[in-house]
Order: sequence, then structure tokens, then C-alpha cells
Amino acid sequence: MKFSNERRGMQELNTAALPDIVFILLFFFMTTTTFKNTQVQVENQLPSAKVVEHLERTDRTITLLVGQPLKGQAAAEGELSALIQINDRLLGLQSLENEVLKEINTKPQYLRGEVEVIVKVDAGVRLAVVQEIKEKLSALSVRKVHYVALPKGDG
Repeated sequence: MKFSNERRGMQELNTAALPDIVFILLFFFMTTTTFKNTQVQVENQLPSAKVVEHLERTDRTITLLVGQPLKGQAAAEGELSALIQINDRLLGLQSLENEVLKEINTKPQYLRGEVEVIVKVDAGVRLAVVQEIKEKLSALSVRKVHYVALPKGDG
């Protein structure tokens, strides 16, 4: 039996269908992507910090905006003049637990035990409000709470 020592050239790859595949992928991502358009309804001037870390996973987060009511909105009585915004809903401290529980239940089952809460607190909010939020989140067994701050400038 004789084997041929001749080397065959590489066959060319047919790329005729490549533009079709690219457009199908583009169409798929355009139709499945959603953008969050929430309007801030509370004052939210963030404090500054020397050390700021970036949060990597946002699929398991719930964001709370805490601040003074904007002009034309009044805080409920006994709310220490601060409102909490979750998505497009404004609420007071007394309804925080129910609303956070609703948000947790919107997450996939495998993420519900790993939910992290991001709190963006206005620099003018009293510490008593932040402490009350911490206690209510602790009652819901939320183990990770992140506070957002702006990086302090070097100059």
C-alpha cells in the first residue's frame, strides 16, 4: 500500500452566510434588550468617599433612592421628611418592607436568597432614616447592603 506524500492545500471557508448570521444576531439583541427608564423623584446628592468599589453583578440587586422630596411633593407624616424610591414608586419607611419583599419576589428563584440592596442616600438625609432602613432590611434577612458614594477628587 502506497501513501501519497503530496500535501493538499487548505480548503477555503465559505463566508457567504456570515452577513445573514450577523443581522440575525443583531435583530435578536435589539428585540430582547430592555432599557430602564426611571425618573428620579427624590433629591439625591450623593456624598463623596475616599475609596469606592465597583459592583460587578447587578442581576441580583434592588436599588433604593433615599432623599428629601422634590419640589411639589410632600413627605408623609412621621417619615422624618425623607422618601424612598424603588423603580418609579415613592414610599415611606412604613411600607419599605412590603415593597422590598415584592421586588425580591420578582427575581428568579435561585437569586432570591442572594439579593443585594443598593442604597443611594442623599447627603442631607438624617442618620436616623438610614438606621431605620438598615433595621427593616435586616428584618427581611437581606445580608448585603451597599451604600453608593461618589469618588473624592484628588484636588
